[in-house]
Amino acid sequence: MKPFTLVLPVWNEDEVIRAVVEEILSVPELSDARILLMDDGSTDGTAAALDDLANRYSCCRVLHLAHGGKDLALWRAFEETGTDAVGIMDSDGQYDPRDLIEMLRLMEEGADAVWGVRASRRDTGWRKVISKAGRFVKRLILGGCAVKDTGCGQWVARLRFVRDLSRLCPAPAGQVHCHIPELIRRRGGRIVEVPIHHRGRLGGQAKYGALNRLGPGLKSLFQARRAFRTA
Repeated sequence: MKPFTLVLPVWNEDEVIRAVVEEILSVPELSDARILLMDDGSTDGTAAALDDLANRYSCCRVLHLAHGGKDLALWRAFEETGTDAVGIMDSDGQYDPRDLIEMLRLMEEGADAVWGVRASRRDTGWRKVISKAGRFVKRLILGGCAVKDTGCGQWVARLRFVRDLSRLCPAPAGQVHCHIPELIRRRGGRIVEVPIHHRGRLGGQAKYGALNRLGPGLKSLFQARRAFRTA
């Protein structure tokens, strides 16, 4: 398996981040992965935990940013990545790193991006309703959805399809990352979807809810539509 960079956006995940990284490191097939830990201005003990992980494991690198949201953390990560393939995995412990093995295999077979589909999603009914409503609005504004599970926090893609997002959308509203599949497809990329495991949180609190999704979500959709016109 070719080397690739696995990006973990992290914000106030002191309770779980050590276990998440150590689970990744326990997967032999991911032994060549470069792990890029993006600290989005955490205010708990996360920053110290990330520094400790980077000191203990040579494959880990940490960048501490001012809090700007997941979009900006990912945009910076894509600029810092030096491998052809880049993977994203949320740092809350709800995703199984072993699912990355199949995703990377499909990349080696020719896919430009592989998106996870949470087959048995371990979230509340209300969060699922919010997701369905978001897909409906997305179809209205962007004309369709490139993948079934647009909010999935585990996927891999070829770097060239995402590297210039900071140019296309330099001041994102926070949820533009949910529309990366549409950008990849617009650029001619081939996207494959695979079912993945989804688990309950290991600890900590969810970062998104109805109130903090609505405004930024709509703004992000319009930002994505503008970005697509210049992609």
